[in-house]
Amino acid sequence: MAISARSITNRIQDGRLEQGIHWINTSDGDRPTYLICVRTVMEYFKKPPQKRRPPKRNRLQN
Repeated sequence: MAISARSITNRIQDGRLEQGIHWINTSDGDRPTYLICVRTVMEYFKKPPQKRRPPKRNRLQN
């Protein structure tokens, strides 16, 4: 399974991957830097798209 850094960053920014579960912010204030928990991110991508959690902005609108 090939996953690009950009796809992970996009999912972090739209709220699909949760802080503390899938990633940790290790930024020094200069630019965003994330420490990824590979096991939980792989579990996320192995799920079919309809079973994945929606983006946070979509959850807030409902």
